[in-house]
Parts: sequence; C-alpha cells; structure tokens
Amino acid sequence: MKRKAVNDLIKRYLQGDCTAEERQILYLWLAKQAAQEEWEWQPEEEAEVEHQLRFRLRHLLENPKPLEAESPQRTRSLFGKLAGAAAILLLALTGLGIWFLGRHPLPTVGTVAIQQREPVAFQTYAALTIHAEGKDYLVDSLPIGVETTVGQAVVKKTSINSLSYYQRLGDMDSSSRVFAKHTIFVPKGRDFNVTLPDGSDVWLNTESALEFPTRFTGSERRVTISGEAFFDVTSDKTNPFIVAANETEVIATGTQFNVKAYRDEKATYATLVEGMITMATPEESLSMTPSQQAITQQGMPGIQVSSINVANIIAKKNGYFAFYKQDITSIMKEVSRWYDVEIYFQGEISPRLFGGTFSRKRTLNELLEYFQSIGNFKFKQKGRRIIVMS
Repeated sequence: MKRKAVNDLIKRYLQGDCTAEERQILYLWLAKQAAQEEWEWQPEEEAEVEHQLRFRLRHLLENPKPLEAESPQRTRSLFGKLAGAAAILLLALTGLGIWFLGRHPLPTVGTVAIQQREPVAFQTYAALTIHAEGKDYLVDSLPIGVETTVGQAVVKKTSINSLSYYQRLGDMDSSSRVFAKHTIFVPKGRDFNVTLPDGSDVWLNTESALEFPTRFTGSERRVTISGEAFFDVTSDKTNPFIVAANETEVIATGTQFNVKAYRDEKATYATLVEGMITMATPEESLSMTPSQQAITQQGMPGIQVSSINVANIIAKKNGYFAFYKQDITSIMKEVSRWYDVEIYFQGEISPRLFGGTFSRKRTLNELLEYFQSIGNFKFKQKGRRIIVMS
C-alpha cells in the first residue's frame, strides 16, 4: 500500500467510516510491517486492540514529530505483536517511534558453569574488514554476487552491506577438524549483515566486531562479539549457539535476540525478541522470555533483568536511531559512533529523558537541529568535534 492510501485508510478508521473489510486490510498491513507475516488477534483481544490502535494512530496524525521528550507515563499494552505493528507503522509514516511496555514475570535465577576463556583482543579498523588466518581482506573490494575464497572459507557478498559464508561439501564430514576463525570488523558509520556457515543471520551495528569459525564443529556454535549485534539463530537444539561478550555468555538454540557489549561501556546487555535464551556469568545464569532485557555490570555481581518493549531494538536493526528513556549523554554516544565525531559537554547538562526514532540516513546537522528544537540544547561544531551545551 502506498503512503497516501495508508493515510486515507487511517483517517477513515479514526472517523469510524471503515468497513469491516477495510479494517481487516489495515490490521493485516500493520502486522505485515511488524512481522512480515499475517496474523490475527484473538476475539477476546479485539476490544483492547481497537482501543490501542485508535489512541496511537490519532496521536500519530496529530503529533507528527520525529523525536519527542519522554512523558512521565506511558499507556501499557497487553499485546507484544500490536506494539511491534504500531512501532513499525509510526516509523513508516513519520520516523517517530512510540513504544508500549509489556508485562512479563521475572525469570528464575540459577547457576551454570561457563568456560573461562581469554577475552578476544579486537583491533580497530577504518574500513569494513575480514581478518582471516593472518590476513586482512577489505569487504568493499569483494565482488557482489560472486563466490570468493577468503582464507579457508567460501563467501559471497550478496549486497554492499551483506555477506554469506558457505559450508563446502568437503567439510561436511570433518567434525574432528579445527577450522580457522574469521573476524569481521565494522567501522564507525557502517553496519553490516553476515550469514554464518550454519545459516544464522547476524546484523552488526557500527563499531562492532564478530569472531566465528568458518565451520561450526563439536557440540556448540560459539561466536564472540565486541559492540552490538542482532542474532537470528538457526534452530539446532543439539548444538546450542553461544555468544561470548566480555565475561558473559548468551546461550540459544534458535531464536532472535540482541547483544550489546561495547568496549567503552561497563555493561553487557542481552535483549530477547522471540524464543528463549539464557544469560550466564561465572556466578549465575537466568532464562529469559520475550521482551526481557538482562544486564551485567563490570565489577558488580549479579544479573539485573527488566521487561522492555523490543520495538527500539527492531528499529535500530532496520536503520534507525532508537531511543527509549535515554538522556542526551547516552544518545550522543550512539551519535558519535555512527557519524564518527567526538562529543564534548559544556556546562550543566539537563537530565531530561527522550524517546523516539530517527533515520540514520539523515545528516548529522538534521539530527542536531531536531534536538535543538525540542530539548533546549545548543550544539557547536568544530570539524569532527561537537560541543553540547544546555
């Protein structure tokens, strides 16, 4: 559906002029945007769906701002799918994401033994690079649509920002072999998608690195990250998928989740979108359910868990800055990574919190202008230096 047709349909819906068939078209369009598949609400959910859609869509049409200050309270939704649909609709029409907060029971905490390993010392690269068996390969120099040998691996770049690893037929029965590890480095201002040899898809955010074997062997599929990555893991219950980040492991068998572990931050975050994962440290572990986020802090014991809405995680994966109850300090850290600028703060900075989305295709000046208009901030730019003032 084109934007004009969607807007007309929304307006008729809010005015109560939609037919039953048109309402179903709108519902299905929302669902497809959020999940890329059709779904229907249960009859007992219909009244709540009507209420939430009407409230959110009216807010969208009356307040088309790309970013807004976070209000003290938010209406809570009972339905995670509706939250995703509404968030994607808002992104499509205005660039503004409004999120619902779901309720989920806290998980039980237990213990699990995780392997003590030396942390990976990731380097820093100015270009998108694969480090393979002692050599560096520039990803941008690889041809698109052509199978290419990179070290021991056969890869194919499927687009400017995506690459697939293939498992060669000669490797199928080589379970006892030790395969080389490759590391993909994503510089500031870029993101990248890689399909691993087992078919799992990984989206790497800016200034991130992923280490993985050219073929998974043994009883586990282990990778290591620095930075941030969204994982869509191929199901294999007999060979768990393990993401190592700092002193934390995230264990899955087939699900969608996000891990954030930047070197200049003291926390490691695991956010579950669907399925189930386990977050483990040397001291304890916990199992998570969808829309939960678990956090470990360096130098602090324990794992903290909370219920969040995952719309901002999905929006970030789809090319947006996505903020939820964040102050300007944490927001500008993300801005610094994407636009490759240095951020400095001058004077007393307001603790005001913000929520919203902003396309990363927009320029830095456009983003700063929006914050100046809504947040009582001033910005001074000197080359690659940005000074933030209240």
